[in-house]
Amino acid sequence: MTDPDTDAPVEFPLPQVLEGTGTDELRDADLDAGPLPAEQARALARRLDETAEYGRTLWEQLRRIADYLREEVARGGAAGQPLPRSEEQWQRWRACYAQALTALAGPRGDEGYGEQEAEVELRRNRPGS
Repeated sequence: MTDPDTDAPVEFPLPQVLEGTGTDELRDADLDAGPLPAEQARALARRLDETAEYGRTLWEQLRRIADYLREEVARGGAAGQPLPRSEEQWQRWRACYAQALTALAGPRGDEGYGEQEAEVELRRNRPGS
């Protein structure tokens, strides 16, 4: 998405669910004094649920993007004609696809799977490979 006046990319703010707002009271709570009061516990559970739901949504969307990058961009979809035409475009595709796969693996990483899979797809689909 670009700004119609400047043609510059529009900056998206970090969604509130990812900002960690509202957790100050938990950080400041004296957990050694016993369990959280019920109201605080419910609020925390609600925030965790919202964050988890947002994370699941992002994961599903990223999985669909990775599938698109593989099936439609690299493999060319029904036409069977890959979209990247130059070596530079193939390398940009490879980096983007590898990053998507690595992100899908989660915060502990994928032990190089994204890079390996992107390289396999690159060799399989790039003309002249």
